[in-house]
Amino acid sequence: MVDRLNSGRIDLMASIGANGASIALAGAEHRPGEGISYRRLAEAAGGWVERFRDYGLTPGSRIAVQAENSTVLAAFLYGVWCAGLFPLLQSPLLPAPPARAMVAELRCGPPFTGADLDLPSGSARAAPLDPAAPATALLTSGSTGSPRAVVHSLANHLYSAAGSAANLPLDRDDRWLAALPLSHVSGLSILFRCLLAGATALIARSGSFRSDRRGADDAWELLPQATRLSVVPAQLRRLIEVPAERRGGLRSVLVGGQAPAPALLARARDAGIPALPTYGCTEMASQVATAALGAELPLGASGSVLPHRRLRIRDGQIEVGGDTLFAGYLSADGVEPPPLAPGGWFRTGDCGHLDAGGVLTVTGRADGMFVSGGENIHPQEIEEVLGAHPAVAVAVVVPAPDPEFGSRPVAFVEPGGVRPPADEIEALLAERLPRFKHPVRYLPMPAGAVTPAGKPDRARLTELARARTDA
Repeated sequence: MVDRLNSGRIDLMASIGANGASIALAGAEHRPGEGISYRRLAEAAGGWVERFRDYGLTPGSRIAVQAENSTVLAAFLYGVWCAGLFPLLQSPLLPAPPARAMVAELRCGPPFTGADLDLPSGSARAAPLDPAAPATALLTSGSTGSPRAVVHSLANHLYSAAGSAANLPLDRDDRWLAALPLSHVSGLSILFRCLLAGATALIARSGSFRSDRRGADDAWELLPQATRLSVVPAQLRRLIEVPAERRGGLRSVLVGGQAPAPALLARARDAGIPALPTYGCTEMASQVATAALGAELPLGASGSVLPHRRLRIRDGQIEVGGDTLFAGYLSADGVEPPPLAPGGWFRTGDCGHLDAGGVLTVTGRADGMFVSGGENIHPQEIEEVLGAHPAVAVAVVVPAPDPEFGSRPVAFVEPGGVRPPADEIEALLAERLPRFKHPVRYLPMPAGAVTPAGKPDRARLTELARARTDA
């Protein structure tokens, strides 16, 4: 399929059907061993093409979808792409009010939820697609913390999958467990990798590898079938505790979202888990640099740059480009071109260095962003919500170390006369932000931590939050 990207058009539906009758998707809603063949997937895509035409949607039309992971959601997305539609993928964790506001602001037409999705049959054919046309809009946080919709083409996603396969080739008998949300590029990219190889994507509705009072985790049920897996460090910590017989025959485990601690990788490998650190970003359609199986890397390194990507270091910061680089940011009026330096380079905001062998090591962020359990946390976004409460005069959010998630947000608050009611603060946060962005602790603002000009001493507050956590 990738060899046809430069020809100008691609028949995605025919490419899906050409994979034959092998299992394409299997989810926790099916009995073990059940799933959907690629032939059935092509029929479902045809059914959705017919429905979209009935809805009056034509190639290029914007839609939105917000649903939990499922086999049906994956099949729906294949139908969307076969029809040439342009979907905004929203996390199911995003509260309803901002989700609806974003759909309206970006003029994304009809929003689809999990209740709207099923697995139709149809014989409709779709016209060959322009692989450079917008195919997805995935939410990320910009440098200010405001959510932005990153636009990719089918070519971006397929080149990403091809580069991944050059490092980790997939066979037809491979089964890649999607224990990450399909609304994130790390989860969505699994669908394209499996499509190229004719491999199986195992879709877990919830993938934290937990089994506690919040209920059993679907990833537990699918894990014994998996041969490939993508996780964030918090998931890897839990995976290490899983008995070896329950982990099945894992051939590789990509660890991304944030740099895994070298000690964590060592523990995983001692437990027989083939953990491979990887560095990527939404703007590059997932992976940029990844370790190879059996490679000996320097401590903290992420591996070598994959095919179809470019990477360089300028002023200590990582800049990227290549065939997987995003097309721009979605706005109400269209797709805004990305801010690129001469030569087509995009500055990621991450800091790092390359060694003489081209191996990348990421050293941190140039701004105040931090990562919690694989999710980007921009303090300003949380501070703006807290500051909207009339009883909050100043709020500053910093990271505090956490043994499970790496870091968690802690808020220093200066009240505006009276102490803000905790229930009102929580209600405000629940209305506007997903749960993982809620501060886990509120501390009083120490004297002198905010200058008269209103600039917080983030370094000092971070140290105070760390000291309180250590205590």
